[in-house]
Amino acid sequence: RIIGGKYKGKLLKILDEKDLRPTTNRVRETIFSWLNNIENSNVLDLFAGSGALGFEAYSRGAKKVTLVELNKNTSKQLQAVAESINPKDLTVVNSDALEFLNNCNKEGIIKSANYSDKAAQIRTNIARGKCFVTAVTPQDYQMAYLNAYGSNIKYIPLVLTNKDGEAPILQDISGNGYLLTMITKNCKRPDKAIKLLEYLYSEEGQRLVAFGVEGESYNWNSDHTQIVWTNRYVNGVNGDKEDQAWINTLGLYNMTLVMNLAYIEKIKPLNGRKDTDIYIDNMKRPLTPYSYNFKPTFLKHDTGDKNYFTSPTNYNKIKTKWAEALVNIIRASDWKSEYDNAVTYAKRQGLEKVNEFYSTSYQSTKKLLNVTWGYPKNNPSYVEPTFVTSNGDFSYWRGAIHE
Repeated sequence: RIIGGKYKGKLLKILDEKDLRPTTNRVRETIFSWLNNIENSNVLDLFAGSGALGFEAYSRGAKKVTLVELNKNTSKQLQAVAESINPKDLTVVNSDALEFLNNCNKEGIIKSANYSDKAAQIRTNIARGKCFVTAVTPQDYQMAYLNAYGSNIKYIPLVLTNKDGEAPILQDISGNGYLLTMITKNCKRPDKAIKLLEYLYSEEGQRLVAFGVEGESYNWNSDHTQIVWTNRYVNGVNGDKEDQAWINTLGLYNMTLVMNLAYIEKIKPLNGRKDTDIYIDNMKRPLTPYSYNFKPTFLKHDTGDKNYFTSPTNYNKIKTKWAEALVNIIRASDWKSEYDNAVTYAKRQGLEKVNEFYSTSYQSTKKLLNVTWGYPKNNPSYVEPTFVTSNGDFSYWRGAIHE
């Protein structure tokens, strides 16, 4: 059933084919909430299956939808549904998804820069403002963003959320954030940890984390509403080596994940701003509410398993090979040959044993963590927890200031 848009409520006939799993209403609602407005867009539904995603997109305003499906019977059923809606704007392609991408490459739809640009070229493109959107880890390209700001090219972070405000969890910029934002079960003195966190989240603790020591690195202005950096701090920012070394001892910005932006943004100094301050304000700090470290939930392998050493090694080999093979498949004159070579390589590296090993590790890790559902929301009895973000009320957040 289509759940939104012009054809809301329309039933989609689905064949009883093995491994055909229509995208659930819940998942579709989440995806299109993330995407927000797709009107007049061109949508490609690879591995279309039931076509639920593609037809849903058309119902919600997409201009053209192409559904690619390998199974002939399923493809015929998709064609029948497309004709019942609008065969002019809905195209069904009975093809392998990789073959379809291979054809796109041959027709020049996929640009060569997608294969050839390396980190150095990406940095140059960011610095020169040639990127409309980047999907990168900000600190990997910090100098590129700083150079862009120096040329008055202003990048801003974007976080895609669904209608409930839920966002993807960002792992890469989280560092060891979980050590600063929660108390683990094996903590021997949770009472001390609680006192420390309470202090860090107090106004005095927030000033210590963000600005250092009052009277040494900062002072209040005359009406006690704004922080002002001291001359010694400003001298260090401006290049005095002795004062620079002193600034480094303050440890500022080493605990960004516990900064209460709603408080800090109202009082932060506007004098003595460093380039890194601008970068953090614009590219990194706004993402901290969505950051978390996944290390505590990494799979716990059984060291006594006979495949303990070989399976992870072979997994990395297969993953590396597939990353290379995917590009070769899309660019090859004979895509099927390249694909078969990659599959053969994976099997030679023990793909079946690798899958079995990681499946066992996954189940044992869930048991160790006392977790029944890998994704809690799949639990029929799941109840959304109520909590208040440590970053406070963002309606008071002044936002980044470009200099």
